[in-house]
Amino acid sequence: MSDTQVIDGQVAPKAKSGSSTRQRGDLVGLRLLPQEKQRLQQLSADGGFKSIQEFIRHALEPALAGV
Repeated sequence: MSDTQVIDGQVAPKAKSGSSTRQRGDLVGLRLLPQEKQRLQQLSADGGFKSIQEFIRHALEPALAGV
């Protein structure tokens, strides 16, 4: 089965989704000790965050406000 949509005899462009629609493009790498990563994973899970990245962005919100 094809995901291609035909409207009025024309092939409609595929809807954009996922990372192609996100505004954030820059990546920051961070090297951690295994126990540091473990601690971040625990803090993230305890806080109800889906990922370490989500936890870090939340923690940095006050410092990044207005950017």
